[in-house]
Amino acid sequence: MTTSPYSFDLRKKVINYIEKGKSQASASEAFGLHKNTVNRWWKRYKEVGVFTAKPRLGFKSKVNKLELEEFIKNNPNIKLSEAGIKFGITGSQVGNILKKLGFSYKKKPLPTWKLAKTSENNTNK
Repeated sequence: MTTSPYSFDLRKKVINYIEKGKSQASASEAFGLHKNTVNRWWKRYKEVGVFTAKPRLGFKSKVNKLELEEFIKNNPNIKLSEAGIKFGITGSQVGNILKKLGFSYKKKPLPTWKLAKTSENNTNK
């Protein structure tokens, strides 16, 4: 579950509300926020001088996507699991990255013996 930070405008209104002499508890009630949230914003504003949201860094991928893309272009018939072993991730992760890069899964054509067998059955009837 991911949540986005509260807007800059809301944070500004809360800080202005407290600066006018109101308490943090009344600010939390007035704006429908938890008292700990208002407390953190006020404390950060007093210590650092800003009340903007902290940047969220997120997850850093283990795989260089350009390197993976080049590897797949050079080895078009490789299995996802084999590519995953080379890059130290699972085959499903390779598939997800390739999907984001715009690659699509293409089924290989049926083996010729199956095609011949099917066409032989149709001519014998």
